[in-house]
Amino acid sequence: MSTNTRLMRATPDQVWEVLSDGWLYPLWVVGASRMREVDEEWPAPGARLHHSVGSWPLLVDDETESLECRPGSLLRLRAHTWPAGAAEVGIHLRAHSDGVEVVLEEQATHGPGALVPKMVQDPLLGWRNVESLRRLAYLVERRQQRVGVTEHDAIVVGSGPNGLVAANLLADHGWSVLVLEAQPTIGGSVASAEGRATPPTCTTRSMPSNPRPCSAAEPIPPHGHDPACPYVPKGPQRRWISVDPSGHGRGSL
Repeated sequence: MSTNTRLMRATPDQVWEVLSDGWLYPLWVVGASRMREVDEEWPAPGARLHHSVGSWPLLVDDETESLECRPGSLLRLRAHTWPAGAAEVGIHLRAHSDGVEVVLEEQATHGPGALVPKMVQDPLLGWRNVESLRRLAYLVERRQQRVGVTEHDAIVVGSGPNGLVAANLLADHGWSVLVLEAQPTIGGSVASAEGRATPPTCTTRSMPSNPRPCSAAEPIPPHGHDPACPYVPKGPQRRWISVDPSGHGRGSL
């Protein structure tokens, strides 16, 4: 039996997340070129992956069957590799202080491939599976680097009145907007904070979607923002991030 091992910077559950997604199979298994169908029960025992092997246009439709499944620790497969026959593959996940140790075992069990002497079979399978584990590591580790990364349609620098108005208008048109603010609170010149001698005043609340001018002497309530002020963005896709080195923070607008 050919055995290959690779240490990956991830957890067993993170590796299992990739193994349990049958549609990702061609991305890391050397020789698999496309996925045609994945049984809904995958990777439960008996479930199958319906894939193709080879290089286009010389493709052969084949399948892989799950024989044993222990989420987070073991996946044992029977891979049909016509015309060579079939091979049994075991993927073991072992927690490690530096991540997870992934052990890939493979042995030809049926067909002409099983007649190849072990001393010839093992180096060939091992060479192939070194690359399969490399691809699996790339897939697992790069996916984890993307966790928490969110793409936005627009980034507004500064959460003063102008920045908030711009963010609000963009969000009203369906954009995903991120507002960056150097201070620990939003609002810029119209923000109020505890400890100020006099609360700031709002010079205008005019906005195309809700014009309502206010008196220059009309104060914003202390220690907060006037909920009636229409330029404060609202909605699940509008966020602000404080980039003040002394106090990083994130909040919803």
